[in-house]
Amino acid sequence: MNQNKYNKKDHNPQNQLNASRHLLELVNSYVDDEQVRADVVESYQAKKPKSYAQVFNGLFRFSKITLFAFHSLSFLIATPLVFSLAFQFILRRDQMEIKGLFDSIVQDMSNMFTPLFIIPAFITLLILLLLEYGQHVTLNSLFNIYFQWKKQIVPGLFVLALLFSAASVGTSGLGAKEFVQVSKAPDTEFIADLDKQIDEALALRKKHSGRANSIIRQRDAEIEYLRAQKETYLTENKDTNANYGQIMMIISLFFEIMIIANTFNIHNYQFKTTKETQMINDLKKGQGDISHNPYFREKEREKYYEKNSGTYKNGSMDAKKLNGHPVQI
Repeated sequence: MNQNKYNKKDHNPQNQLNASRHLLELVNSYVDDEQVRADVVESYQAKKPKSYAQVFNGLFRFSKITLFAFHSLSFLIATPLVFSLAFQFILRRDQMEIKGLFDSIVQDMSNMFTPLFIIPAFITLLILLLLEYGQHVTLNSLFNIYFQWKKQIVPGLFVLALLFSAASVGTSGLGAKEFVQVSKAPDTEFIADLDKQIDEALALRKKHSGRANSIIRQRDAEIEYLRAQKETYLTENKDTNANYGQIMMIISLFFEIMIIANTFNIHNYQFKTTKETQMINDLKKGQGDISHNPYFREKEREKYYEKNSGTYKNGSMDAKKLNGHPVQI
């Protein structure tokens, strides 16, 4: 029988030599530069056949680490909305007081231990923990069933997960908007100063009502100028808040999308890795032909080479045949 023809037909991994076991020897024989040798070995290691678990392990680890981070960011960005609502409706306080409260806390941390801060903060913590944990549990349950039941979706669980996710998206988006409105609120001192100037101008206008028309027109122009200045300031502040609010809402939406995507990636990796492991187990038990899988053919070759390394000298084949068959290098 022709040896080349025999080797083509012979798919038994025990009759083939895994070149990766003596890759460094091979590279040393034709490459002199040490950096080039390192690059060749690195390139081979990076591009040799790998299992699904190896290829997507980086994405899996990234998803696990960043999932908690995105949940935490979603929690933080939703805090201003719930805190503001609790502050206004539970304590019956005005929204404009929130900025003053946090300014006072920055100046003196002891102001945190007042009912004005503790009550809305406690309510905010309870509500957002419930929303984030509910989203986490429902998404995990949904994807668990999705992958285990041949990609079927339970309608009730899907609706529940959708509600929790929608609540999380809504509170994060509106929380981002609320944060901008509070942090970028108009300067009350500047507005009060303009109002004072307008009132003084009106008083002078009334006082000089009996004088010449030129003086009255001058007072009217002054009042109009001050009112226009106040209107311009409020309009510019409103436009700035709208722009920042849109940016923050987009960021919060990105956080929520990443929470869903990372949860899916984790379950997808675990499911496919489990299926791959089961396939390996079946192949090793003789329930399939492992020789047709490139990755596992290479692993079997490595094991065979380790067992029969004494038969080879410097990567060349000895005069003997292994198991009665010629071995192709």
